[in-house]
Amino acid sequence: MKLKVPAIILIILGLIKIVDSSYELLWLINHNSGYHHQFIANILTILFYIAIIMVAISLLKIGRVQIEENNIVILKNEDVKNITVGNWLVIFLISSIPLLGIIYVIVWSNDVTNKVRMKWAIASLIWWGIVFIISLSLWLIIYFL
Repeated sequence: MKLKVPAIILIILGLIKIVDSSYELLWLINHNSGYHHQFIANILTILFYIAIIMVAISLLKIGRVQIEENNIVILKNEDVKNITVGNWLVIFLISSIPLLGIIYVIVWSNDVTNKVRMKWAIASLIWWGIVFIISLSLWLIIYFL
């Protein structure tokens, strides 16, 4: 199944909607109007389309992985990279550093040399996105209501 074209369309439409909602949000902020519900709705719309873009990017990655998996290569046991407990401790330590950790996890999510770390990084990014959207939504609801 070809996922590249629908994923690119989702990304483009999501970016257009984010720009549109951002423009409306800036208009609401500049005119100091009392439309708090529209303000929250625009923030949630932006977050929703960011989530859609994240899903589209993961669809692109799935399509890339399927293409790689169609070329089946039989690996010997020494070709598979195992991650030791020490390596996991270093990975968790690096990923817990505020800005550097996010950069490293993004880099590791595109690293095809170590599949285990790549899949963990992708899963971590998805969870971070979900937690970010939920926490920001709850903060906006509590702050503006």
